[in-house]
Amino acid sequence: MLSKLKKSDNKGFTIIEVMIVLAIAGLILLIVFLAVPALQRGSRNTQRKTDASSVSAAIATYISNNNGKLPVSLGANADTTLLDLCSAGGAAGGGVGGTACTANTNTEQAKIGYYDLSVNTNTLMLTANTSAGFTPPVVKANGTALSNTVITADAVEILPKASCSQTVNAGKYDYSPRSAVVLYVTEAASGNGSLQCVEQ
Repeated sequence: MLSKLKKSDNKGFTIIEVMIVLAIAGLILLIVFLAVPALQRGSRNTQRKTDASSVSAAIATYISNNNGKLPVSLGANADTTLLDLCSAGGAAGGGVGGTACTANTNTEQAKIGYYDLSVNTNTLMLTANTSAGFTPPVVKANGTALSNTVITADAVEILPKASCSQTVNAGKYDYSPRSAVVLYVTEAASGNGSLQCVEQ
């Protein structure tokens, strides 16, 4: 009897029990690997939205401090987390580049967290708008260069004289001489993202 008890005490896990434990552990790891990228993507999209709102607020402050006039160019700043909105100097109608605002001109600054002005000079662009309106840029996957017709998840396009509402005419943004919009792209799980519009 005692020998039977000792034998039963030394009994280990069966192969089925080990397989069940491994399957549960694999399922937990799978959930973690699927959830972490989505959380990181959501965090980046939140920072993009914060940056776009910061630029929009800076434009609103600029308009308020300059009798309703809109900034005409973007200037480089020694602090690459700051974007300068200029009345003169800077880069008109294009990326920030290495050109600073002209000294003693009207300037407003926006704090940038996600978009890295030191890496890509076309991270932020200011595009001219006409009374005919502005056609929304094409959204492309990361890695595509920013232009007047293309915007990626790593770039922002500032459109003066526009509002986020669109006309029925070819889907163009309305011409609005006293306002501006900030266009940015949220990151998607795969493929192209989604174009977002923030109005000052």
